Amino acid sequence: MFKTLYGKLSAVLLLLFFGIGVLFVVLTLFTTRVHLQEMTQKLNRSLARHIASETPLIKDGRIEEEAIQEVFHMLMVVHPGIEVYLLDKKGGILTYSAPPGKVQREGVSLTPLKMFLDGKETFPILGDDPRSPERRKVFSVATVPPEGPVEGYLYVILGGEEYDTVSRMLEGSYIVKLSVWIAGGGVLFALLAGLLLFYRITYRHRRLATAVEAFQQSGFSTYPDFAGRFDAGKGDEIERLGAAFARMANRIVQQIQDLRQADHLRRELVTHVSHDLRTPLTSLQGYLETLSLKEG
Repeated sequence: MFKTLYGKLSAVLLLLFFGIGVLFVVLTLFTTRVHLQEMTQKLNRSLARHIASETPLIKDGRIEEEAIQEVFHMLMVVHPGIEVYLLDKKGGILTYSAPPGKVQREGVSLTPLKMFLDGKETFPILGDDPRSPERRKVFSVATVPPEGPVEGYLYVILGGEEYDTVSRMLEGSYIVKLSVWIAGGGVLFALLAGLLLFYRITYRHRRLATAVEAFQQSGFSTYPDFAGRFDAGKGDEIERLGAAFARMANRIVQQIQDLRQADHLRRELVTHVSHDLRTPLTSLQGYLETLSLKEG
């Protein structure tokens, strides 16, 4: 199949649309993730501040363990995907709501936290994920206490591990699934339409190739049957190529006919000359034999 022009064009089109489909899916997943992070952070931007305002977490430099555990329990019931961390003034983790052994950082960077508190940056703003040394996530943060000298920070990771992988995004998002199916259907439809279009475009090329092969198999003696189907003055390169081949085939057929006619005439000439020379030669041979007998 790939030896023909149509096969090569089809392969190129298939690879092109496959690449476009993969690119579209990747862009869809990326933009969906960013949009989800942005909306999650916007909707929960004041969550940490409300918690810090309602419940004193640090008092006179001491951590209020009972209040913190109450906050952790309340948030785990309301939204199990939220993770809450109490930080000191340098970003070090004092306590957290994550299961034991899950936290892999001793502290987080304060730069994104201050950007969030300043309110001048556009969302999403990603902060360090204490569960991973490399991963960053959207968050909500508030100073502790909300008013007065800063003694620490209430750092709330939004979403937890819910959207850490693409597979979970696909499992949990109907919009992403629908977008992927629509993209796949669109690419498949465009691919089939392109294959049909290429088939129609290469029809004259296949017809010309078939005629050339038939002309070769006939020993260049049978004139192609599509003589009047190509016009060099009208159409594209295939039209001009077909018209040129028709003229060339006509010339070849005519030359072969001329050669055969010349060969036929040559054979007739040799036959006549041989006949004309045979009679006198026979008579001469007879005379020579007679003279030979008399001398003997």
